[in-house]
Amino acid sequence: MQPDESLLRQYAESGDEAAFAELVRRHTNLVYSVAQRVIRNSALAEEVTQSVFARLARQAAILGGNAALAAWLYTNARHRAIDLVRTEARRRVRELESTTMSEQPTDTTNPWEEIAPLLEDAMGRLGERDRTAIVLRYFDGQSNQQIGVALGLSENSAYRRVERALEKLRSHFARRGVTTTAAVLGAVLAANSVQAAPANIAERVTPAVLAAASGGAGGAWFMLFLMNLKFKIGLVAVIVLVAVLAIFNWPAGKSAEAALIAAPKPAAVASPVMLSAPPPAVATATTPSPAAGSTDASTGNPQAEIDTAVDDIISLLRSSEILIFYEKYTSPGDKANWTAGPPDAYVREDAAVKANPSGGGMTESMISGFESMKGQTPQMNAAGDEATFQFTMQPPPGMDAPPRVTPMVMVKVDGKWYLKM
Repeated sequence: MQPDESLLRQYAESGDEAAFAELVRRHTNLVYSVAQRVIRNSALAEEVTQSVFARLARQAAILGGNAALAAWLYTNARHRAIDLVRTEARRRVRELESTTMSEQPTDTTNPWEEIAPLLEDAMGRLGERDRTAIVLRYFDGQSNQQIGVALGLSENSAYRRVERALEKLRSHFARRGVTTTAAVLGAVLAANSVQAAPANIAERVTPAVLAAASGGAGGAWFMLFLMNLKFKIGLVAVIVLVAVLAIFNWPAGKSAEAALIAAPKPAAVASPVMLSAPPPAVATATTPSPAAGSTDASTGNPQAEIDTAVDDIISLLRSSEILIFYEKYTSPGDKANWTAGPPDAYVREDAAVKANPSGGGMTESMISGFESMKGQTPQMNAAGDEATFQFTMQPPPGMDAPPRVTPMVMVKVDGKWYLKM
């Protein structure tokens, strides 16, 4: 049987849809089972399954050599399912957790009935390498030798890693009132952790994912995900997110360029005017005025005003204040479409960055883009209230890709500069 990493590499390098379909066929049951345990709703579990494989298609070029693909799929399925539950069913989650916490251990002939409601919480408490070992051994049925290859360990070390991780799971269940031995727990996991997904789900997921991938791996995938999971953040917010994804998505072939095509384009620049010769419409008053979109007063010098705003943006990003950045520098025209405060996606992004400031280096990439704007002479429209820059983002550390260059537009409203998203 051809290894997962080989199939994924084939898809990433040549767009081999048959190879991708085989990956979906192999791992649909795993992904669906995880989502179903978290959500307990078959329709939503199928939507999560589709979104996870869509992400796999989008990141195929990065993950092509991943020997632990099953663990990657498990982690993404779990995160997507939890995100959906938190966003769309917070009340239901609280009720479910309350019910689970209040249940007393019951006599049962099937340990799985006691373990299943607690499994995903227990898995979430394991370290990444322990969790990977459990997924590969009991969810994906890999041998200790295969696990050793995936984790860079000897076969004996892989065996010990699995045993330690299993004991940690057993201890967690014991604290929740479910007593069992490690041997029984391993047998129960191997027999029950992955169950058959509904018939034909792989056949339904594969065409939808591949269609989205062919239309733009970044923007199209995220649009599909938003529609399927019914995120209600408004059309403009969706367009903003697709644009941001398009900026951040370094190409894995032609699909990334398609994502940029899907992103909103800056308005046509009429008769470019260079800042070295300020247009007549630009005020020359020297009396400063407070600026909500800038930390500095309006000086009548667009270059200085924009540099001041960009300095403040960089400061906010370095402080992990993503939400403040969006609130402060989204142009009034775009912000008017926020239905009830900042979109949920912005709130989640802010929380994620605060939880993990490094964020895989993406925040530093954003900062590099804004730093590229400082001192740059943009193209100005005739009225002097719209400036178009070449926004040059460096790839995150460890990503072998060229810098991404894309237009970035700033607009001046009531004497203050904002980002036109």
